[in-house]
Amino acid sequence: LKSIKGSLRKTPEFMELQAELQLKRNRPDGALEIYRELIDLRPKDERTRVKLTALELRNGSERDQATARAALESRVTDQEFGLLALRALSEDALQRSEFEAALAWSKRACEMPLSEVSDRLLHLQALFAAKSPSFDSWLADLERIALENTPFALDVAKWKMNVLGPEVASKWLERLPPNTREDLGVCAFLPDWYSAVQR
Repeated sequence: LKSIKGSLRKTPEFMELQAELQLKRNRPDGALEIYRELIDLRPKDERTRVKLTALELRNGSERDQATARAALESRVTDQEFGLLALRALSEDALQRSEFEAALAWSKRACEMPLSEVSDRLLHLQALFAAKSPSFDSWLADLERIALENTPFALDVAKWKMNVLGPEVASKWLERLPPNTREDLGVCAFLPDWYSAVQR
């Protein structure tokens, strides 16, 4: 992004890239500021508006959050933007420890046609936080899918590392099929996990 100069840095496309980079770096406040500028450039762009609303739910004032929550709830049946709304509402409910809502929103996100691995893991997080009896079966289903899917296996392992601890994550990685376990991506993470286990 640093190589882009001058007026190109003020284009909506560049600003959106900047906002996504802020989110990757866990700087939602920076992303929110950029999206507030973007909506001035794209006042009729619904995708920009929904993303801005999701960020306001996450980092806005209490009043902004309440407004954003109501706006996103009205979008959950939207074919184009329903998934974005459901993700934001799931994360918001988890943050506020409203576990029943988190379970409901995240489950609906998983049922959307364009749902991704991250949506299944978000529902897993909701099940874990709610101490749901369905947690073990949902995790087992994800583990079965991960057996022959290396990118998914990494995502599951990262979740285990962050939530259940490095020992659980490393033991699960060791049980993966050789072709998955020996993938360079998996191997790159193993030293960090073993190091964490030994601390």
